[in-house]
Amino acid sequence: MSKRYDLLLRLLLVGETGVGKTCLLCKYINQDFISAHISTIGIDFKMKTLQINDRVVKVQIWDTAGQERFESITKQFYRRAQGVLLVYDMSSRSSFEAIPKWLAHVEQFCKEDVSVMLLGNKCDREDRRQVTTKEASQVSYSLYKCDREDRRQVTTKEASQVSYSLYKCDREDRRQVTTKEASQFAKEHGIMFSETSAKSSSNLEKAFLDMCTDIIESQEQQASESRSSISLDEDSSHFDSHSDSSQLLSDGGRKRCC
Repeated sequence: MSKRYDLLLRLLLVGETGVGKTCLLCKYINQDFISAHISTIGIDFKMKTLQINDRVVKVQIWDTAGQERFESITKQFYRRAQGVLLVYDMSSRSSFEAIPKWLAHVEQFCKEDVSVMLLGNKCDREDRRQVTTKEASQVSYSLYKCDREDRRQVTTKEASQVSYSLYKCDREDRRQVTTKEASQFAKEHGIMFSETSAKSSSNLEKAFLDMCTDIIESQEQQASESRSSISLDEDSSHFDSHSDSSQLLSDGGRKRCC
């Protein structure tokens, strides 16, 4: 049976444990959001087929464990990858500060032409919630409930603001890594950058598409440069052969002096 795709790409998701790599992958492949944190044991992978520039592209995405005890297992997959996504949690400063370590792994174990993207994942997982909906609802109710207006000590506006703060678990005030800082890091290291959310899938499709497109364009450029190099070598060889023939004819037609 002939293959049903034109190109196979291998991508690698790396980063600290708990940054949401598995959540991102499940959302991208199956549109499923995993609210609870599930640690990947060793390595796992999923497949997706894309249409890019009139080509059917099969994408193999490897989800790696962030724990140190699995690093010896995951390192062997670096060299096979054409693209690596360095994932961090925008609400976790430590996960961003660990990115240089993961980037060092890429530089050490991956091929030189590997495409790399820094990917910030939004903090919106339920396992990070510190106030339950029930608790927030009860506080909201107690703040609003006042039988007599002359006894009211909290305005409706204030209660509404408190309620909003308690319910909203993925607001920008939880962010510990700014877009500007992450973007600057990516620029300094010559890699791509994007921010996304495993829950809302914001920018998720685009991030993977940008990565795959970059890999394909890089491969096409390398192929073009290789063809140009071969053409130049052939032209040079033809020129040298022609020069040798001309020299022989010139020597053959020369009069002998003695």
